[in-house]
Amino acid sequence: MNTLIHLVKFNFIFYRLRFILITLASLGVLIFSFFSENTVVAQGQEMARMSGSFLVILFAARISAKSSLYMDMKHLVALPLSHYEVVLVQSIADAALLFPLWSSLILGLSMAYEQLFWPFIALIVVMFTIFAQVYAFNKNIDILRMQYTKSSLKNSLVLFIKHFHTIFNLGALAVFGSFLYGVFEEEILVLQYIAVILGMTVLLFTTIQTVKILKDETLSYFYWKRDFSKIAIKASVVAIPLIGMKLFMGSFDISGKKQMSVAEMLKA
Repeated sequence: MNTLIHLVKFNFIFYRLRFILITLASLGVLIFSFFSENTVVAQGQEMARMSGSFLVILFAARISAKSSLYMDMKHLVALPLSHYEVVLVQSIADAALLFPLWSSLILGLSMAYEQLFWPFIALIVVMFTIFAQVYAFNKNIDILRMQYTKSSLKNSLVLFIKHFHTIFNLGALAVFGSFLYGVFEEEILVLQYIAVILGMTVLLFTTIQTVKILKDETLSYFYWKRDFSKIAIKASVVAIPLIGMKLFMGSFDISGKKQMSVAEMLKA
């Protein structure tokens, strides 16, 4: 706990200008939302939309940064903490710097969707914010290691592969979440509970993967056999069902008329 408080103080002291700008942006969102809309629901929707947009922009900037803007990695690893504690404590401290924005997002969602249980909303938003910081921490490990290696197209593929795996995993999670939504569409409280469980699962696996990279330096470099085999497996998971649907279920043309599948053509 003392280490977490120290890192939070470190961020607020050394990045106070950034925190002031984030706070002003959050206040601007609140003022604009309350004066631009007449109903509470509309005000909440506008507040959530603008706060969420600012958070996504900041996450994208944090992840795409060419160098780490926070405490140096070697100093973090030297702390008397386990690797899991290092990743989580630093990510929570970084998420605390965005407190004005994610708190306004929670407020906006609670106002816009009164049927939702606000503690679940708050927990989901906070977990998403921490997840983004853990993912950025993951990427910064690779960036810092690449600074001391000879640049090449081979090593630059590491970041591309990492983004590919993330997009694939989030896509699979979205498909699974859509399925659960279809099953429990009328049970709002159950859906929120499932969202919390899925969020915890994503955060856990992202943290585990980050700790693996922190321990094993070879994971920050590109190996043809290891990395392309993973991509091939995940690509086949997507491609095989799509090809199977095309072959055996057919498709529809622009006019909406069903075209014959390959199986139906063979039978004919």
